[in-house]
Parts: sequence; C-alpha cells; structure tokens
Amino acid sequence: DNKNYLRSLPFSHQDDEMIMVHSSPTNPSHWYYVLSMPDALIEMQAFSQNLCFIGHSHVPLVFSNQDMIREPLVQIEQNHKYIVNVGSVGQPRDGNPQLCYTLYDTHKREIKYVRLDYDIHTTYAKIIEAGLPLYLAERLLKGY
Repeated sequence: DNKNYLRSLPFSHQDDEMIMVHSSPTNPSHWYYVLSMPDALIEMQAFSQNLCFIGHSHVPLVFSNQDMIREPLVQIEQNHKYIVNVGSVGQPRDGNPQLCYTLYDTHKREIKYVRLDYDIHTTYAKIIEAGLPLYLAERLLKGY
C-alpha cells in the first residue's frame, strides 16, 4: 500500500513563488543529483520561480545563482534564484548523523536548517530486522 501511494504522488508541486521536486527541476521523474554550482546553474534554467526545494542527495545546502551556501540560516534575496536542498530526516549524506529538516519563513524570507538527535541505534536495528541492505544502517552512524 505504501509503495502504491508513493507511486500515485506527483513528481513536482509549484505555485507562484516556488517549485518542489524530489530530485531536479529539469526532469523531476528522473533521479539526478544537484551537487555542484554548475549543476545548480543548469537546473535554475528549468524554473521561473525564485525558489526550488529539492531532496534526493540528502545534503542540506543552498545554491543561489551566485554561490553555494552551507549555513544554518540563509536570507533569500528578492532578485536571486535559489535551489534549496532540504536535507534528510533519515539517511543523511553530509557527515552529520543528526536528522535535518528545513523551515522556510515566507515573511522573513529565510531558510533555516534544524538539526536534531534521534535514536539512531533503534533505527539501525529496525533496518537490519527489515532485511534491508547493511549499508543503509551503517551510514546512519556516520552521516554519509
């Protein structure tokens, strides 16, 4: 049932201010990674809004059309484009085993990354019990 539900969801959602995709705005149904400034500049051509929220790589960072930003708080400037990788509540890939989620304050125009501890060892055990690959459990301990 869970897999069928996930398959039924759209690959993107957008409004006047932002677009949200899992992997990349150029081709949301494919699993491209946006990990570098050249990648981001190409992807920014695929949307007209100022903001694009992505996940997929599980690496919390912000690309503007001028820079790559790895700060916990990012001010969104009016005439810039941004790709915001929201991080990961599970399976982190940035070397930090804490969970990470993103808040966007539409009034202050701020992106804020929130990091929290969670019971990694219980999650590790559940991954093993479910018969999933060992590397999915191991990376929880290291954050990559």
